[in-house]
Amino acid sequence: MAGEGTHNFLPMGDKRHTFVSNRISNTINIIDQKTLTNVGTINVPGGPDCMELSDDGKTLWATLRWIKKVAVIDIPSKKVIKMIRVGRSPHGIYFNNHAPH
Repeated sequence: MAGEGTHNFLPMGDKRHTFVSNRISNTINIIDQKTLTNVGTINVPGGPDCMELSDDGKTLWATLRWIKKVAVIDIPSKKVIKMIRVGRSPHGIYFNNHAPH
């Protein structure tokens, strides 16, 4: 179902699918929670680790543990569209999408 070195998961937001990062196989799988099957694989070099969805749900951001970068992934095409250089061994990523009160 998932690749080698499975590390983290993130619900897709549609109440059906979950992203699963696989550090060793350099992939992110899309798992159907109802059938527990892999319905998509995104190739992401560099050891994808932690993930976060953009506010509009169109891009997935993933820390790349082995190459000191963050990948921005276009969800519909399942392609990395941008790499952002960051510090050593990036791990967590979080967007604060809540407007102040």
